[in-house]
Amino acid sequence: MKIKKFLPEECYIFQDKSPEELELLLEKTRPVIKKFQQGEKIASQEDKAGFLGIVLRGRVAVKKSFSTGKMVTLATFARGQAFGESVLFSAHPRYPADIIAQETTEVLRISREDLLMLFKRDREILLRFMETISNRVLMLSNKIELLSLGTIKQKIAYYLLGQAASEGKDIFPWEFSRNELADYFNVSRPSLSRELARMKREGLIDFDRRKVEIKKPDELETMLLD
Repeated sequence: MKIKKFLPEECYIFQDKSPEELELLLEKTRPVIKKFQQGEKIASQEDKAGFLGIVLRGRVAVKKSFSTGKMVTLATFARGQAFGESVLFSAHPRYPADIIAQETTEVLRISREDLLMLFKRDREILLRFMETISNRVLMLSNKIELLSLGTIKQKIAYYLLGQAASEGKDIFPWEFSRNELADYFNVSRPSLSRELARMKREGLIDFDRRKVEIKKPDELETMLLD
């Protein structure tokens, strides 16, 4: 497999590795590339987790379904991002949610056994993998804090301030669609849309279908203290 062709350099776990270095590291592994159509499941809830997935092209979403029929979007991953690492080495390695292609998507799959081999061969890959898992734990902690906030306006403020800190700027693309964002906040789509429109009228934020801008970050921060 020609890693230079298939593996995006922005994948954090393999960051700073040249295509030639990756070729040497992966020469004794058996990575597989699989293609999925929009809406196709990459893995189902309760499936055994046996591989690390890296998005080569397209976009995937992690969706949790409940007995009531409700489905909540927990996370999305785009080109270069990895998924599945949080459960891969757990005592009961099964996916807690469905992983679904949001559009035509290609995924590089590296098995658990091959990852262990890579960890032995390159300590830097192991450290980056552990850092990725730590970041996932922090992200979950932030999600719990977000859901504990009392109003939709506070949830929006908390989320947007977090995105701005992650991006390092006050203008950034939407991470989720409006429906996905409503699921993420555990609120209804109409209620979210009304609050976003109100915050736009108040001059706190500005947005269109592709991006959002925080206009008054100090006021959003103050809002979280109410």
